[in-house]
Amino acid sequence: MTKALALLLLYLAVVMLYGATTVHGRARLPILEGRSRAALARVSALCAIALSAWLWRGVESGLAAILVVLVALMTLGTTVTLLGPVAHRGVWGAAVLASVAIPLLMLTGGAW
Repeated sequence: MTKALALLLLYLAVVMLYGATTVHGRARLPILEGRSRAALARVSALCAIALSAWLWRGVESGLAAILVVLVALMTLGTTVTLLGPVAHRGVWGAAVLASVAIPLLMLTGGAW
């Protein structure tokens, strides 16, 4: 459960960073329009990455946890970047499901 929670956090972080980027002066996700909302999304993504690394530290050693997080970020980032323009409903739908699943996993004791 801890690994699933960590991967869901990483996916949510990648999607937030992807949604906060601008294309032709507009954010990819309309709810993140504006500098303060985009900055909040980036800070939230960094917090999610840090929490995911902390969760992986409980499963793996320190260096292995960092490597797992970096490889997962690269893989998820590539996947979201390639699928975002083609299957944007799937990318955002999975992000909504991940944002619902994260608290549920935490409440059921998946992380602790």
